[in-house]
Amino acid sequence: MNVGLLNGLSGEALRLFLSKNEACHKKGMALMDFIAEKIFSCKDYSFENGITGFGWLIAFLHQKKYLNINSDEILEDVDDQIYKITLSYIGYEEPYIDQVLGLVNYFLIRYRNSNVGENYYRKFAHSECLNLLFNYLISYIENCIRDTHITSYEFNVCCKILLKLGYSTEYISFKNVNDQLIEFHIHFILLYEAKIKTSKDFGNEVYTEGLLYLLLSAKQKKYEILEQRLLYIGKKTGKLFLQHFMYKIYSKGEFNYSLLEGKKLLFVLTNYIDEEI
Repeated sequence: MNVGLLNGLSGEALRLFLSKNEACHKKGMALMDFIAEKIFSCKDYSFENGITGFGWLIAFLHQKKYLNINSDEILEDVDDQIYKITLSYIGYEEPYIDQVLGLVNYFLIRYRNSNVGENYYRKFAHSECLNLLFNYLISYIENCIRDTHITSYEFNVCCKILLKLGYSTEYISFKNVNDQLIEFHIHFILLYEAKIKTSKDFGNEVYTEGLLYLLLSAKQKKYEILEQRLLYIGKKTGKLFLQHFMYKIYSKGEFNYSLLEGKKLLFVLTNYIDEEI
């Protein structure tokens, strides 16, 4: 049985609540109860397919006031387990970026949760976990910057991280992150422009996602000059850029969020502030 957020029962429950239909909300509540009975037999702690994702869903529904609960009480054991997983991931020499980004999703929504009589130390623990994860992600970017032969994959991953960091700092401030964000944005824009002068990758799809991550991030952080530069660069890359779902999010064209498939919906909910969702 798939209990995950990505094409699983948790994802189905999320869509039921986002439908804004009372009958769907009742179905969502029943499905949440069913998942809660089964979740701890799950051995997967990933964000998209496991316990971290279900914990995020509870915290998200609480944040959006779909659930009238004390999320600290309900998620106390989940917090403790995910804290241990966080320490293990940041101790690995090999980067586990997608897993770390999933942990950021969890601790950020938990940090945003407000509960009556909440424990300061639990909130502090969420903040410290985010600090550890942010430092891990910044170290990854810095290592890539030092490598003069950065690959297109690393370029895209770094830009994806920048979007996540920019989104996160809309809700929680870490000086070492804020101080470096704009410098990192500028670096990767200049890096891309340098690469297209010396290679055949200009207009190639290998950099498209990275450019779109940067564009969404620049808009979200109100880096207006960088946003306009990225828009100019992106449009020159061709149709793939303009037809990508991230560009449609950016441009707010005719676009129905309810039609987004699982992975794209999760991307929007955890990377981009949009009050329509």
